[in-house]
Amino acid sequence: MIWNFPRGRLFAGDSGALFGGALAAFASLIVIIRTGASPFVPVIAFFPILADALITLMWRVWRRRSLFTGHVEHHYQIAIRGGLSREAVAVAYWVATIACGVLAFAVAREPDFAAEWIALLGLSLLAVILSAFTHNWARERGLIDP
Repeated sequence: MIWNFPRGRLFAGDSGALFGGALAAFASLIVIIRTGASPFVPVIAFFPILADALITLMWRVWRRRSLFTGHVEHHYQIAIRGGLSREAVAVAYWVATIACGVLAFAVAREPDFAAEWIALLGLSLLAVILSAFTHNWARERGLIDP
């Protein structure tokens, strides 16, 4: 954060994102093994980042676009092209990730697996609704192709 907020100076790129994702997955496995937490807990904690990637891929498949070509259809990219500052987008993702981290902590303390499923289903529904709204908004403004 020292180098990247508020004036982004470092860019991770695909390699950095893959390394960060591998590091998060490895840390999640360690937490699961050491605490006996459900594998759904890290998914809930990292939900904003996972949802953005997975829903973007889903939209690309739905529109029959290649998954192997570069694009600017992630929600953060659409938000920035739509006029939000990079700082505002970063803060929005931080707030969403903190909220999901708190939810993951609360769910991890529940002995019933139903809480995890309810949390994941609720977050998934919210993500799909937000994604549909974002894509419709972006199409109306010509920020993404129909």
